[in-house]
Amino acid sequence: MTELLVVLKNGGNSELAEHISNPLTSAVFKKYELVLSDNDALNFIVDNFNLLESGGDKLEAHQLEAILEQEIELYHHEQMIPVKAITALTEVMPSFGIIAAVMGMNITMMYIDQEPLIIGEKIGAALYGTLLGIFFAYGIFYPIAYILTKMADQKRDYLTVILSFIMSVREKHNLFIAAEIARKKVLPAKRISREDLRNKVASISKGQ
Repeated sequence: MTELLVVLKNGGNSELAEHISNPLTSAVFKKYELVLSDNDALNFIVDNFNLLESGGDKLEAHQLEAILEQEIELYHHEQMIPVKAITALTEVMPSFGIIAAVMGMNITMMYIDQEPLIIGEKIGAALYGTLLGIFFAYGIFYPIAYILTKMADQKRDYLTVILSFIMSVREKHNLFIAAEIARKKVLPAKRISREDLRNKVASISKGQ
């Protein structure tokens, strides 16, 4: 994003438009394979830079920010759809386990006059159904839902950082201020130091 601001500063809107209109062939975007491989992030960048070029910069700052935040929430909502389905399975699987146990006990009653060993086998089979229900709920589906939720939250945080850069373009902040505002949006544990950021921005500004 900082490099796009450098392009805007040095080459103006026309040169920036070349990179935005053809991101897959852009020399700037090609440096960042993670961005190119992330369709949501790439579309968010391209669409909203095009929005600014189309007159979006004439919107009040709070209006533009609200539009971008709503778009991020739509991305997040879309990613959470499978999470909700898997969470529903997590909630229902113990019930299936209980049903299996009840059915197993009913079958066991048919063998109530048999040897204790046979009755024990039937009871064990009934309890095994309960174990499977709990295992699938909390051993498989819950961890999957947790991981997908974490990924969706990370994507939302990532897009929020991009949002701050887009707002900086709208506000015409200088490179370091734009990068510093974005740094403030990163989780403290993953945030680079202010000095490292300053050095990185200086390096990009010099084309290194």
